Amino acid sequence: MTPLGDERGGSGSREGLTYTDQEPVATVSLQRKPPSNVWNERVNSDGFHDSFIDAVLNAVRGRTYIESHSALEEAGVNALNGSYRTLILRTAKGDEDAM
Repeated sequence: MTPLGDERGGSGSREGLTYTDQEPVATVSLQRKPPSNVWNERVNSDGFHDSFIDAVLNAVRGRTYIESHSALEEAGVNALNGSYRTLILRTAKGDEDAM
C-alpha cells in the first residue's frame, strides 16, 4: 500500500500509521462502471471478506466481547452509534444473521 502523496512504495511509517506491502486480496476491473458498482464488487469479493474477518479476529484475539467492542471504538469504528462495531464482531465470529 502506498499512502496518497507518497511515491516511495515499500514498507514504512508516516504520521503514526505503519504500512507494509500486502498481497492483493481482490481484483477489480473498472470498465466504465459507476464507483458504487466497483465498491460493491470489491467488498463482496471472497478475498476482501476473508481479509476483513482475519483482521478483526487478529485485533480482538484474547479479548472479551466488551474489550473487543472497546478496542474497535478506540480504533474509530463508530458508525451507526456503535451498532457497526457489534455487527463487525458478530460477523467475524461467524454469526450468519449478522451477514
